[in-house]
Amino acid sequence: MIPVVHDVGGAVGGDEVLQVFHSLRGEAHAEARARHPVPLRRLVDFERVTLGRGASTTVHFAIPHARLGVT
Repeated sequence: MIPVVHDVGGAVGGDEVLQVFHSLRGEAHAEARARHPVPLRRLVDFERVTLGRGASTTVHFAIPHARLGVT
């Protein structure tokens, strides 16, 4: 579970899309890329939230290990 706290710092509220990306770094990325092209980062989850002016919320992302694999 990945908790993300998001707050609206501006004078106007609205909708926001929180995005979670996964990336391989260093040797893991080099090894995967040697086998086949892989993106530098990949979107693994997102959540749309609506917040009023000055509001905040915590969004919990539960990301299965299968989404973190290199395909």
